[in-house]
Amino acid sequence: MRARRLAATLVAGAMLGFGLTTAASAEDVFTSNFSNIPYNFETRRWTDNNKDSVSTAITLSYCINSSSGGTTADPRLELRRNRTALPDVSHGEKQLGNCRNATKTGSWGRMTTKGEYFFRYRGVNNTTQRLSASTVKVAW
Repeated sequence: MRARRLAATLVAGAMLGFGLTTAASAEDVFTSNFSNIPYNFETRRWTDNNKDSVSTAITLSYCINSSSGGTTADPRLELRRNRTALPDVSHGEKQLGNCRNATKTGSWGRMTTKGEYFFRYRGVNNTTQRLSASTVKVAW
């Protein structure tokens, strides 16, 4: 499992262009993109130090189901907290809605436990097909 996560992290670094910016009200934020990511893909990890009351959220813009020639995408994402040598904690999945020609946000509320968090891609249009998104914004 650890090797799979390491491989996903290495793939993430190759597939995602990270640009760090800071939101005025959030503890932090990063923006990136998804390019043909597979089912169970994990985003980069970040540390939430619980310094504010801002909700943890992910926003996707202009998504396509890249396995089926760029059709409409209705992605499902899961927020997880990493735990070394223990199973990760799931904070649940959210279906973001059709973001082919739109911007959709999923919000998981305030994380009250300090820790390392990440999102896991859980499919598009209730399938395990690949996803692309021109803009991905994670705020916590």
